[in-house]
This record gives sequence, C-alpha cells and structure tokens, in this order.
Amino acid sequence: MLPLQLGKLNADTAQDALFLMLTKTGRVEVINYHASRFPTNVKIPIFVEQFSDQFFEAVTNKVFQRTNIALEYAWDMAWCDPCASDPLSNAQLAELGVTWL
Repeated sequence: MLPLQLGKLNADTAQDALFLMLTKTGRVEVINYHASRFPTNVKIPIFVEQFSDQFFEAVTNKVFQRTNIALEYAWDMAWCDPCASDPLSNAQLAELGVTWL
C-alpha cells in the first residue's frame, strides 16, 4: 500500500507519480480509482512522427480526461514478443528487490 494523499497537500498544479511494480503473482491494480489505459496496438500514420511531442501530449490529455490514473504498459517479464529489449536477468531482478526467485 502506498499512502499518496500527503503529496497532494503540497500541490498547486497536477503532479506525476510513476510506479514500476514487480510482483510474483501478476499486475498491480489501483483499487480506489478507475485506471484508464493508454491506447496500444494502434496503427499511427508515419507523418505523425514529425508531431510526436504534440501527439503524445494530446493522447495523454485524452486519457487523463477520463481518470486520474493511467496504466501505460504492463507485461509478463518472463516472456514477451516483441520486446523492446531482453527481459531482465535474475541478477537484475534481484538488484531491484525481487526476493522470490
């Protein structure tokens, strides 16, 4: 459990909080807010590349119009296809605090 209410007291504007979770049993869910997902598996026209900053900002704003919590990406680290990089090794996972290997 993460007590996030205290951080909101100091905020005059919107804040970002990024959490990377590694679990033995599966994905971590927020229980007191609805979490929206960023759209994935969408074919984006190549010309959008020249407007990538504006495009990402527009997509982000659209996601956060529906909720205050967004799930950007989640996957099983034991296997993925295609992967942006190789899955983390057991040594790397241990360095991040994984104790159940």
